[in-house]
Formats: sequence, structure tokens, C-alpha cells
Amino acid sequence: MVTPIPIRNRIIGMHLAGAKPLAIADELSVPVKTTRRIIKQFKVEGDSVPKKSYGRPRKLGPRAIRVAVEIAEEDPRRPFQEITDLLNKRIRATVCKHTVIKAPRKEGYFYSSSCEKIILKRPTKTATT
Repeated sequence: MVTPIPIRNRIIGMHLAGAKPLAIADELSVPVKTTRRIIKQFKVEGDSVPKKSYGRPRKLGPRAIRVAVEIAEEDPRRPFQEITDLLNKRIRATVCKHTVIKAPRKEGYFYSSSCEKIILKRPTKTATT
């Protein structure tokens, strides 16, 4: 979980005022490890704002995942390659078959599959008692 900027600024302010990390953590109800990490980051970089994450951006956003699920629900036994071709046309992008296979998992869907044919299954609701 990312610590909100106002909490980060209060941690830095209390640190600059001379408070110890344990006292800051107790007062703000933040883990001591988080407090120490934010203070260390401030000492090294001079700023309390977290760095932008690195790595490759996601190929499919939430909208494209919904479109992939819609395409698969139209014909649950449609081959992956056909779903991929239709998705590429609808979102005007190029994604591979494997991305289309993995993407619906983020929405809670899963495929019951053989090699090329699929059956898209909706997420099941767990009974709470």
C-alpha cells in the first residue's frame, strides 16, 4: 500500500522537529518500517514523494480487458486467436494471444480450456455466513 502524501509530509515534518521514528509511527498509526523508509528516502533524495514505478506499462487497460471478456462471452467456445483478432480490431492495438489469455484473470474471470478452445467462466461468489 502506498502511504498518502499528507501522511508522508507529516512524517517528514515530525522528523525535522526532532521526533524519533517510533514516536512518529505511534502517533500517526503507521508502521515503524514505513516511517523509517520515508525518512531514509527524504534524507537520500530530499523529497517525500515516492518515485515513479519502473517496468513495462500494462499492455491492456481495464477497458480493453472488459472488451476481451465481452468478445469471449459472445461465443464461449471461440478460439483464442479469433478473440485476439477481434480485440485487436476493436481497440486498434496489437496484442498477442497470450495477453488475451491472461488479461481476464484480472477481472476475476478464468478460462477452462483445452489447447485452442475456451469456456469463459464468471467469477463465483463465495457464500458468507
